[in-house]
Amino acid sequence: MHVLNGGRKLRWKTKENSMEIMLSLNFFRDIIPVEHQTSYSHMRQWLIDHDVIYGNKQDGSLSNPKPIGIGYRIPTQGMSSMFSFIVADVLPSQSGDNIIVPEEFTAQTGSDFDVDKLFIAMKSFTNGVEDSMEYDDEVLSDFENNDLQNAHYHISSKFSTK
Repeated sequence: MHVLNGGRKLRWKTKENSMEIMLSLNFFRDIIPVEHQTSYSHMRQWLIDHDVIYGNKQDGSLSNPKPIGIGYRIPTQGMSSMFSFIVADVLPSQSGDNIIVPEEFTAQTGSDFDVDKLFIAMKSFTNGVEDSMEYDDEVLSDFENNDLQNAHYHISSKFSTK
């Protein structure tokens, strides 16, 4: 029988200074190759075998996931509203776009259980392969000068609209 996250409590702070969260499989549709999207257990095992989430790999070793994204609470009230995360386990697709966070998250971010939202951004993948993006000198200069608005503009201008 499968128990989410092996029945363990989500950690608020890992050795990578990230928090563990659980996400719906819906967030991984572009990460898992189409041919492996046959069932919850098959998709979950693919994520374990590729070190995206925690678990026992098919070869018997333990997976070693790294931080995969950042998130922030809306409304954002400062750095305490932002976090990097490791995905500890996945929820079935039927759970919608749910995110489960550690219990300490409420105190960290000041959530008050009204209409707060979480926004997350993860590494980009296409059919199981991580997308890469080369930054030109203009974008790197923006980051070095902490000019995030211009950096966002220069990065987004590289993408074509459909």
